[in-house]
Amino acid sequence: SSLWTPEVQKDVGFYKGDDGTFWMAWHDVVKWFDSGSVSYVLPTYGQVRVAGNFDKGFPDVVVQVFVTKQVKFWFGAHQRDNRGLPSGDKDRQYLGLLLAVLREKENGSVEKVVASGSGQFVVARDVFAECLLEPSPKPYYILVQAYQEHEKSFTTSLFFSDPSAVKVHFVGPKNDDGRKKCNPVTRFLPANCSQKVAANFQVVMP
Repeated sequence: SSLWTPEVQKDVGFYKGDDGTFWMAWHDVVKWFDSGSVSYVLPTYGQVRVAGNFDKGFPDVVVQVFVTKQVKFWFGAHQRDNRGLPSGDKDRQYLGLLLAVLREKENGSVEKVVASGSGQFVVARDVFAECLLEPSPKPYYILVQAYQEHEKSFTTSLFFSDPSAVKVHFVGPKNDDGRKKCNPVTRFLPANCSQKVAANFQVVMP
């Protein structure tokens, strides 16, 4: 383009080569894309990903986290990418997701530490939340819920700055009372979701 003047190239750090970077006019961006994201490279962080399934919007796996000192976390909830899926595939429709980080209190109730989407369900492939977790004698719970009452798979991810200070367990509902959606999220009762469960998971360390 004749608009790539030396001054513009210098301003944006233009590099002429096949490095995976491409440039688009803004009107083309808004025509072909409805969202964007920022990817963080965290080579010194530990990572855990666990697969789960929704049953009427409530997960069969809830992540329980213990920390022994202050740790920076990134949390994510992810649905299968719908690009290229055939019509009729149940994963073509993204559900409304809400990820909440809850801390158990001494009396057995919970308080909300942080939630994705400003605490609202968001229809998107992925939702995220970040926070610092302080050491606590009681565990934290990473609760992912779906707005719709469909059965669907999802993945929960955790990225944390100090793997030596983090312990992760997988728990699930003990009874029917533990399978009910929690709205607001502070209605979550750890006593109803404290049964350790088997799960498919991945761990990546620095």
